[in-house]
Amino acid sequence: MKVNINLLLCIDEFIRQKSTGEPEKFAEKLEISVATLYRYLDVMKKYGAPVGFSRSDRTYYYKTAGSITIGFIKSSDMNRMPHLKNTETV
Repeated sequence: MKVNINLLLCIDEFIRQKSTGEPEKFAEKLEISVATLYRYLDVMKKYGAPVGFSRSDRTYYYKTAGSITIGFIKSSDMNRMPHLKNTETV
């Protein structure tokens, strides 16, 4: 799946603020389909984002505080980060 980095970061921002609302409303805010929202959430979870949904608060949230980051890692540093080896490009 090709990922729109700006959309991914936008989803992350809403989740960190705990202001997503129900999936249908969240997808509407993002101007995407609910199916696309679920695909993005699946990608985030696949790469370790601990995304949960609170039925009482009606929002997605991170079970552990953190955020999605996009950056550059030198090949020489990859050896010190075995969890990043052999990952597919998103």
